[in-house]
Amino acid sequence: MNVTNVILIDVGTPRDEISEPIGIETISPYIECIPNVKLTLESIELSNKLVNTNWKLFDIIGISTKIRAFDRLELLINDIIKINPNALIILGDIVSTFGYPELLKRWKNIICVIGEGEICMPLLVRAYRDCTLNKCINEIPNIAYCSENKIITTKRQIVDVSKALRPTRHFIKDIYAKQGIVHLEGSRGCVYSNCSFCGIQQKYGGVGWRPFSLTHIISELDYLSNMGFRSPYFTDEDFYGNDVERVTQFCKNLINEKAKGNINPNLDFYFNARVDSILGTEFGDFDEATKVLQLLKNAGLREIFIGVESGGVAQIDRYKKRITIEKNIRAINLLTSLGIDLDIGFIFFDPHASIDDLYFNLEFIRLAQINKNYSRLTKKLRLQPFTGISHGYFKNYNQKPEINLNFVCFDYDFQDDNVRNIYRLFKNWELEDLDIIYNMQSFCRGEINTELERNEVKQIISSYRFLDLEYLHSLVFGIKENIATDKYLTNIYDQFHRIREHIDSFNIDKIKWFHNEYRK
Repeated sequence: MNVTNVILIDVGTPRDEISEPIGIETISPYIECIPNVKLTLESIELSNKLVNTNWKLFDIIGISTKIRAFDRLELLINDIIKINPNALIILGDIVSTFGYPELLKRWKNIICVIGEGEICMPLLVRAYRDCTLNKCINEIPNIAYCSENKIITTKRQIVDVSKALRPTRHFIKDIYAKQGIVHLEGSRGCVYSNCSFCGIQQKYGGVGWRPFSLTHIISELDYLSNMGFRSPYFTDEDFYGNDVERVTQFCKNLINEKAKGNINPNLDFYFNARVDSILGTEFGDFDEATKVLQLLKNAGLREIFIGVESGGVAQIDRYKKRITIEKNIRAINLLTSLGIDLDIGFIFFDPHASIDDLYFNLEFIRLAQINKNYSRLTKKLRLQPFTGISHGYFKNYNQKPEINLNFVCFDYDFQDDNVRNIYRLFKNWELEDLDIIYNMQSFCRGEINTELERNEVKQIISSYRFLDLEYLHSLVFGIKENIATDKYLTNIYDQFHRIREHIDSFNIDKIKWFHNEYRK
């Protein structure tokens, strides 16, 4: 039997960020074990090459593509088709999961993986090797493909993560050398899984939360620690899930491994959690929740991402967040009091936003005292395919959805003229420094020499975020009070622009130093 040559490629992102391509590393152990198959992994981000690979060497070419990288994907596919038109091209990750209908219109001979790839990828490789793909393709789960000019989607099948193989960590030495971001999984899915803007059901083929075994997680942390990493980044959507006892046991196991010297005692970590988990709503009371957080901090917890999303009741209802403004503020205050850093998810603008929604958001940000947080609190909702809010939007307004494959979302307009005008003015303002801030954010999440340096980066970003919020407040106030004449808008722009020039001047040498130090 001839050897089937497979390459898995991670496209990366245009950000000045070195991030471990954990997706293809997670899939690779399921392919490496297949007889008569030779597997190659490549990261465009790490290799700095895009189209000079010898595509003729490969029978199957798998491409993992994230947000803001469609131009790279398009260039890759067209280059592959030109050089090796007989290669089987399989797309995966976010662009494939949410954009497969448009992708299959453009390239009818590709296969798109929907969601998890651990089951379908080895089946596709085996079927190709055995020349049975055409016969059995409709039986392979979690994929979409074209047949007779129709898009076919196969059944969804959820991976049993309790039996998951460990990622190969093929790129780990390069990630460490470049002080990039290293990832690991503690769970998949979310106990709630019902926020209207969230694509988690499409990503995983249903609702629910699935934990990896604690043995798996501790083994991964042990390995990463011994490779020299100090700040791993959990990719979980919902770290607690519905099992606080497991969280407690995880902390005890990690503290024990640190005490034995198996894991660096200075290792810290970052994860996502729901506000209800932070407050102990589902497993006890506030005091018990505080004890769990303190135990997590003792184990090395550095920072938590929480999805607050809005400071207004109407918006929270539209987002179907099972939360209240009061709970959000309590969670923020609790984490702050314990000295745990906060990364905050906030969707300031959405298609149905009113001027009052914007005002309530600004008031909440002030009351919660997060106006100097380094998180971007002024985001526009990504109207992602296969979500409740996108279905409702196009149904209610009888519009034909047009997907932006670069951002993997639908373009839309605001229903409120005032909100549309505010967003237009603010977007133009924000774009002037947005890429600089995005690139600085990578230092908040990855490996860095000291926590003092990480905090210094956050302070730099926060100075811009605070100014953004002040400028946005002036826009909202001016339009809400009917005083936003052309002269008013010009004056506030000039005023805030001068302040930003001072911030630029003050921070420029620090920003250059960080890039020279960590992007050698």
